[in-house]
Amino acid sequence: MAHKKIIIIVLLSMAFLTSLYFNFSQNKQGNLTSDFQKKQECTKYGDLVNTKIEESGRVFENDTYSVKGIFYSPQLDTCLYAWVLYTTFDPTEIYSIDDIFGVGVFTAGISENSSELFFNEIERLKK
Repeated sequence: MAHKKIIIIVLLSMAFLTSLYFNFSQNKQGNLTSDFQKKQECTKYGDLVNTKIEESGRVFENDTYSVKGIFYSPQLDTCLYAWVLYTTFDPTEIYSIDDIFGVGVFTAGISENSSELFFNEIERLKK
C-alpha cells in the first residue's frame, strides 16, 4: 500500500513539473513573439515621428534635426524615437529620446559626454 502511494505521488509530481515546464516554455515563446511584433510595429511610425518633431515647437526656422532611431523599449513597454536637434543657439545640439505616444524620456544639451550618454541611454532602453 505504501509503495502505491509513493508511486502515485511521484507520478503526480512528474506530471505537475512537466505541466509547469510546458506552460513556462509557451509563455516565454509568447513573450518573444510579442516583443518582436512590438518592435516591428514601432518601425511603422516614421511619418508620425517626423510630424511630432516638426509640430513640437522645438524646431525653429534655421534649425534642422536628424532621427537616430525608432525602437521598442521593453522597460517602458512603448515605442521611442531618438533624435538630435541642430540649432543656431547655444547649445547647438540637443539629444532627445521621446515616447511616440507620450512625453520625453531623455534630453541633453551638447557637452563632452552628451552624445555618449545619449547612445548609452538608447541601448539601456532597448534591453
